[in-house]
Amino acid sequence: MSGVVESLEEDAGVVTAMAGARIKLGAIFLLVVALAVVGWLYRKEIRASAELAQRVLQQQVAIDDMSRQLQDAEQRRRAAERIAAKHLADLQEIQKQARRWRHEIEKLKKERPDVAAWADQPIPDAVLDRLRCSAAGDHKNKDCIRNASGSVLGRSANAGIRGPDKR
Repeated sequence: MSGVVESLEEDAGVVTAMAGARIKLGAIFLLVVALAVVGWLYRKEIRASAELAQRVLQQQVAIDDMSRQLQDAEQRRRAAERIAAKHLADLQEIQKQARRWRHEIEKLKKERPDVAAWADQPIPDAVLDRLRCSAAGDHKNKDCIRNASGSVLGRSANAGIRGPDKR
C-alpha cells in the first residue's frame, strides 16, 4: 500500500506543479491582454505624443536656423556700422579739408590782388555744370557730362562746324 500512497503523492506533486505553471501562464496572458487593452485605449494619446515630439524637433530645427540667421544679420549690421563710421570719418576729413581750402583762398584773395580779381569773375556755365555733375556723383554719367560741357567724350559738340567766314 505504501507504493500506492507514494504513487499518489507523486501524482499530486505533478498536478500541483502543472497547476502552478498554468497559474503563471494565465497571469502572463492576463498581463499581456491588459497591456494590449491599455495600449488600445491610449492609442490616440500615444499618436498625439509622437506628433508633439515631431513638432518639438521641427521647432528646434527652426530655432537653430533662425539663430544662425540672426548671427549673420548681426555680423552684417556690425560691418555696416564700420562702413558708416569710416564714411563719416572720411566725410569729416573732406569737410575739414574744404574749410582749409576756403581759408587758403580767402587768405590768397586778401594777399594778392590778381587772385582777388580772378575770384570776382563769374564762373562759366559749362564749368559750373561739370562741377555740379561731379558733386552729384554723376562724373561718370556720359549724359551729364555731355549736357554740362556741350561736348561728347572730350570733343566739342560744335567740332567740325564752322561759323561764317570773317574775311
